[in-house]
Amino acid sequence: MQGQFLQKLLESLPSLIGLAVAITLLVWAIVRIRTYFREEADAAGTDEFLLSNLRELKQKGDLSEEEFRKLKSQFNTRDSDAQRRPLKRSAEPADDEE
Repeated sequence: MQGQFLQKLLESLPSLIGLAVAITLLVWAIVRIRTYFREEADAAGTDEFLLSNLRELKQKGDLSEEEFRKLKSQFNTRDSDAQRRPLKRSAEPADDEE
């Protein structure tokens, strides 16, 4: 009886190993995706926090309207640059670099 159990266990061992590998890869992918989105959310939250602090400084009179506009435009420029930036860089040079 123990011999049959051991034999069936050995027969199913490759399937069990494959299942364990698949689960491990799935967990790894989920962690990577969650980390990516959390980093993006943190960056957006930080920018919003800084802009709200700048608004408060402007309302208190510690920051002039011109200074506020300059700093706000820097945030907008940085955001638009980040949105235009490709996720992966190609090994081939761009047309304008040749």
